[in-house]
Amino acid sequence: MLEAQAQDNTTVEDTMAEAARLNITVMRIFATGVDPEMPLMEEPGVYNEEMLLALDGVMAAAARNGIRVTLVPSRNWENPDSKGMFAAWAGLSSSDEFFTSRDAQTAFQDHLEFLATRVNNITGVRYMDDPTIFSWNLMNEPRFFPNNTVCQENVQLCTDAMQEWIETTSQFIKTVDPNHLVAIGSEGFWGPDSPNVQSNPNGGDWATETGQNFYNNSMPDSIDYAVIHIWPDNWNVSTDVIDTWVRDHIVEARELGKPLVIEEFGKNVSSHRAEEIEQERNPVFRNVFAHLNQSLVDDDILKGAMYWMWDPMLEGPASQNWTDFSQDQVLLNETTVTDIILPTARMAAGHRPPVEVCPPAPEVPEPEQPVATAGRKLLRALRI
Repeated sequence: MLEAQAQDNTTVEDTMAEAARLNITVMRIFATGVDPEMPLMEEPGVYNEEMLLALDGVMAAAARNGIRVTLVPSRNWENPDSKGMFAAWAGLSSSDEFFTSRDAQTAFQDHLEFLATRVNNITGVRYMDDPTIFSWNLMNEPRFFPNNTVCQENVQLCTDAMQEWIETTSQFIKTVDPNHLVAIGSEGFWGPDSPNVQSNPNGGDWATETGQNFYNNSMPDSIDYAVIHIWPDNWNVSTDVIDTWVRDHIVEARELGKPLVIEEFGKNVSSHRAEEIEQERNPVFRNVFAHLNQSLVDDDILKGAMYWMWDPMLEGPASQNWTDFSQDQVLLNETTVTDIILPTARMAAGHRPPVEVCPPAPEVPEPEQPVATAGRKLLRALRI
């Protein structure tokens, strides 16, 4: 999203307007780069001004169209602004050492504070005061990698380390921005001591070795709502397994007394022909949104579902990077949108009472003509 804004701010503006038309209310947006040449942060405390202005532009476009944003300040995977970069800057030998390194955590918390206290160049509003922000993630999918021998040899050590990192980081965000919700951004795997450990994808040890433990991770007061992700291709699981995954998390979210959001889910397709869309992707989307629909009808704990992905610069085979990134792209004219997402979004809108305590969003000026032409690959952003 940031690189799209840097290249042509009308693309992001059009995306936000279309999202509003579809009754999509929240987008999950990565405040990071994708192209190694276009990071948000070039080194600790040194930022890429072009990308910062692009982030401001994305937030302003969201505000103009009544869209709320979950901001993701970093990512687990090896990209710019990832945990691996913070580990490298701290001189660590492994990116997984990020979670327990004091130096890496100091740099990361400085980054979180920088984002929260930044004044948007377009709206003049500090991010911590901006009602456009729905919530912060701690990170996209924070976890130890499955090939980490330390976690393989002592799972509980990594589980405890992840719990401490979640508690410390979420509490820190609350100190620099007490105005917004906080969620983890994790897949929602269960740890070795969980009664639901066998409901991990394929019941595999690899999921327990990530350090995640859904119930305990979601318990701290500084975590406002629980989240899960669903990736049937990556996990090699069937739709039936998705049912169990969602239902078991709903049960634990009820016990926690916290809302649950399916924060990220997607399904690859072999092509964008109607037949492949219907056979390969739509069953998964129907399954997920059926759970959401039922929860809305019952006023249950599952409150939202956010699909991956809607990349505003991937419009068809002629688009740059189509071959590399189109497998999980959901196009607006596909039945996934018209027959599944749109009806659910309309239904959700009907179940959404006004929240009187929320401040109104500030008026935001219309965008100026594009001033930058980065021409880099688009940041992949998630939308609900």
